[in-house]
Amino acid sequence: MSSRRAPSPAAAGGGLAGALLRRMARAAGLRALVGIEAAGRGGRVAVAAGHRGGFPGWPGVGCGSSSSSSAASFSLTRAQARRAAGSAARTRPPSESNGWITGGSASEDGRLSWGFSSFKGRRPSMEDRFSIKIETIDRQTVGLFGVFDGHGGPLAAEYLKEHLFENLVQHPEFLKDTKLAISQTFLKTDADFLESVSSNPFRDDGSTAVTAILVGNQLYVANVGDSRAVALEAGKAVPLSEDHKPNRKDEQKRIEDAGGIIVLDDTWRVNGLLAMSRAFGNCALKQYVKAEPDIQEKTIDESLEYLILATDGLWDVMRNEDVISQLKAQDGPEAAAMKLTEVAHSRLSLDNITCLVLEFHHEKSASSSLHSFPLLRNGAAAPRFFSSRGRGRAGALAKSLIEDEEIDDDDEDEAGLNDWIREAFFLSISSDEEGEAPSTRESAAPSGGGGCRRGRKNSERPPLRLRFDGGEDGCSNDGEFSWGYSSFKGKRPSMEDRFSIKLTTIDGQTIGLFGVFDGHCGPRAAEYLKQHLFENLVKHPKFLKDTKLAIKQTFLKIDADFLHSTSSDRLIRDDGSTAVTAILIGNRLYVANVGDSRAVALKAGKAVPLSKDHKPNRKDERKRIEAAGGIVSVDDTWRVNRNLAVSRAFGNHAMKRYVIANPDIQEKVVGEGFEYLVLASDGLWDVIRNEDVVSLLKGQDGPKVAAMKLTEVAHSRFTLDNVTCIVLQFHHGKSTNSK
Repeated sequence: MSSRRAPSPAAAGGGLAGALLRRMARAAGLRALVGIEAAGRGGRVAVAAGHRGGFPGWPGVGCGSSSSSSAASFSLTRAQARRAAGSAARTRPPSESNGWITGGSASEDGRLSWGFSSFKGRRPSMEDRFSIKIETIDRQTVGLFGVFDGHGGPLAAEYLKEHLFENLVQHPEFLKDTKLAISQTFLKTDADFLESVSSNPFRDDGSTAVTAILVGNQLYVANVGDSRAVALEAGKAVPLSEDHKPNRKDEQKRIEDAGGIIVLDDTWRVNGLLAMSRAFGNCALKQYVKAEPDIQEKTIDESLEYLILATDGLWDVMRNEDVISQLKAQDGPEAAAMKLTEVAHSRLSLDNITCLVLEFHHEKSASSSLHSFPLLRNGAAAPRFFSSRGRGRAGALAKSLIEDEEIDDDDEDEAGLNDWIREAFFLSISSDEEGEAPSTRESAAPSGGGGCRRGRKNSERPPLRLRFDGGEDGCSNDGEFSWGYSSFKGKRPSMEDRFSIKLTTIDGQTIGLFGVFDGHCGPRAAEYLKQHLFENLVKHPKFLKDTKLAIKQTFLKIDADFLHSTSSDRLIRDDGSTAVTAILIGNRLYVANVGDSRAVALKAGKAVPLSKDHKPNRKDERKRIEAAGGIVSVDDTWRVNRNLAVSRAFGNHAMKRYVIANPDIQEKVVGEGFEYLVLASDGLWDVIRNEDVVSLLKGQDGPKVAAMKLTEVAHSRFTLDNVTCIVLQFHHGKSTNSK
């Protein structure tokens, strides 16, 4: 994630905010009710609830009676009533699946208030859950607050929401030895969940938990995983939990003592799989990933102002100190929770975002900024849903999400939208004399001109219409084909794609070799392929006589060579890579692929796939994997042994028994109808269909422009991966001067 901070939708101006939200909705296939709420004028909905209860032991606070809820009373201004009536017919019923949910409540004595905000964000599904309960036990009022971040599905988080606090308050030692009760309840609930899902071996849901339990003037914070609790105490950020990460020294020692390993992929993972060292659920890793909580106990005094519980969708893009700064500027906990969610989303958090904010008042008046809302059956405040009631351009754009209205695409704010959200790392690369593009490393600008462009860090808005840059056109000596390429790091933290373009002559025969290599778990495998694959291929004794045999044997040899080259450190790294290649020998084209990078041709005006993705759920691939003793299961996508989302790859030593580097090879004669060939990593194909790619090709002026355009469109559609593509154009004796 870039360190450059994008302004929040509200701060950036209505048009820009609305345009971003509209683009986001289009990209995700959503028509969400996006949160742009009018401030100030016209008032706001005021909802009163009759919740009773206090927290004995706080200064000046006596024992409260048992909690109850009365019928809620609503009051709206006439203007709000008219807007609500007018929009009721237009909007869908609010739910977690179509918008931001937010709300809040307060104890009757005003000593404690809370707000919550939860948003699906850019994830395809909502796996976060939260729970807020107010209970009375032996005339003692108890507050229970929890945030649960599911992974592998929502089952574990949902189970915690329904059962964790219910089990805790029933523990016989809950009031006498609260820390013991918390620890035992966490472990019991974990065991109960695993038992409840034991009949389904194809799912392995898990969840974090960060909880705050208020008993009198004592606060207990218990956490499992990487959700986090941070307090505002005496004006400073005070962490009340420590993330359970696999590379924490104590956690790494515990896991390795239990027989597990810690592997560096895109982040540190247990056995190369899970990015946290403690969690509920995750049966397959339970020997190493336990649900034993860390617990901190604090006495609530006047220095404690706020407490925030949030999933890592917030903490991934905001430091503890940033969160505290935002808190100080807000008018009450509900507004604070809303603001934190909005800021995290505007900073391009890629995860679900859920946060609870508790405010402690210490005999201060519960001012008009504290809003009380009706409680749900589980004690949680009833959620309020964002609507399109924002004024001006922002409101109109948010409203268009609901009504499917189109906004003028020529609006200047939208013209600069991609620049605002971009982690700008486009490369302008010229081929070297042998036709191979230099490595796309972030550390230095490649030779041949260009370099990288980054957005201006000190400006709220970067210049409009920043260009997407790609490589220069290349052309064969006889003018029969030309090529262009474009490569972009995108929203990934590092660049793992590589590509190679070579022209060579063997026995008087001109050979063209083009390849795109999409690395995973690091760039080493892709870099190795770039450096060695074609070099070895052209040296194969059967290269010209039996090209398909030469390709197959070379792919397998290179895979073995790479595994041998990395054998000394495979315990901490297990890099792999896909490969999609095009080999031109005279008028014959050979396309060989391993993994889910793809080759698509424009032939006689139509899209013609020349490769087939190697996915674990492909029937032939699944049969092969299971015959070798592996399993294919669905998490966020289909994976081999719950790990790798491709069924064939170079490298990946730990999975080599199932994940092979045997290529599929197609041979074609390049005839008159053959116009273009596109080779690209899945950062392109994840968001653009084959037919869309072909449509874009038809309108471009040459392969370089086409490659740049494809990369730009993929980025504008919010691809989350590196994007690399090579475009070949076949001229069939036509002049290439215009290109």
